[in-house]
Amino acid sequence: MGNPMPKYDEAKKILGRRPTRTEFFRRLRDGSRSYLKHGWLSFLASVGDVTQEEQSWVGRPVEDFLFYLEKTRFEKAYKIPAVLAFLRDGGMRSGVTLTEIGQSFMDFYREDETRQSDFCNQSNRDWEKWGVNEFADLAWRNPVRFLSREFFQFDEATQIFSLDPKLGPFLSPALAAHVRDIMEFRELRYFWRVRERDRFFEDEAAAGWGN
Repeated sequence: MGNPMPKYDEAKKILGRRPTRTEFFRRLRDGSRSYLKHGWLSFLASVGDVTQEEQSWVGRPVEDFLFYLEKTRFEKAYKIPAVLAFLRDGGMRSGVTLTEIGQSFMDFYREDETRQSDFCNQSNRDWEKWGVNEFADLAWRNPVRFLSREFFQFDEATQIFSLDPKLGPFLSPALAAHVRDIMEFRELRYFWRVRERDRFFEDEAAAGWGN
């Protein structure tokens, strides 16, 4: 990666605070990958810019969890509303119902036309008519089943999608902020690369760091 500090210090100076993953991606686009090679938390720790709470995450399951969210493969953006369902009132819950995930899916896709480009095949051609139950069924088929391998688990009997109990002690507002940032970053990168790069970035070159 070379010396990361000039770009990082520039970002902090312009913003007046520590930049987020999303802000780095808006500015550097794929140039941000080097900062995420070993995880954003790992990078922040390497330059001594973590809080006391964040330092307590380093080398523990929560660091692996954040890295997993940064790197997990996307075929569509379905994992984003599934993960966002865990966030509520500035915090993060340990489990959510399949119905809550369905509501998160419905809100996510109905509020933005760019996201709706995910619904491009025969199986979801009538998605505009769907209610929570249909979105919940989609969520169960993909991505809940596929996420239920590492850090997540789904209980068929209770219909609860939950986080690995090892993450329980770390479910704080600070962790919720990191998870939300990762989801915003992953959304921007996904739709820039796959669907709508012009729409997302036509003004980014002139916009600079702040937005």
